[in-house]
Amino acid sequence: MRIASIVLATLAALVASTAHFACAQPSRSVMPATPLTIIATKAPIVITESKALNSDDALARKVSELDAAVFDAYNQCELKRFGDFIAPDVEFFHDNAGLMLTRAKVVEATEKFICNKVRRELVAGSLRVYPIKDYGAIAIGEHRFCEMPANECVGVAKFTNVWREQNGKWQMTRILSYDHQPIKK
Repeated sequence: MRIASIVLATLAALVASTAHFACAQPSRSVMPATPLTIIATKAPIVITESKALNSDDALARKVSELDAAVFDAYNQCELKRFGDFIAPDVEFFHDNAGLMLTRAKVVEATEKFICNKVRRELVAGSLRVYPIKDYGAIAIGEHRFCEMPANECVGVAKFTNVWREQNGKWQMTRILSYDHQPIKK
């Protein structure tokens, strides 16, 4: 298994088997009840390099900053700082690596499989942010993984992160990393 596959499997999956997403008309959405049902009924806030954010896009700006900060810590192998962005009882789902249920396991896997081996990059223009009333936000996008010694991007995947804001502190409570594919050359 290549490092990129391990990375893609390690980073990943936070809202899968227990969460459902529906992008429905703002006035109607019907979903079966589950322990965690998340309904995104508003149009996403899209972050692109070519579109400047409006002042009313504070949530999108915040989530974009959080994404940049958590993955800067990830890429720099600053494990304490990286772990601070992850809830202690996180659910991390990865299509290749499976499920991790604690911050400690996510940080441990990051140290073992990612540090000084792989770098994560957000695919420009792919980040979408959906508000969750009285909770936080859902961030959906694509990212690529690059092997550090060769400085070559070798894989791409989709992600969904559920961010919770509690007492001014933002943490990921669910992480999903899925649809890992090699980059076609």
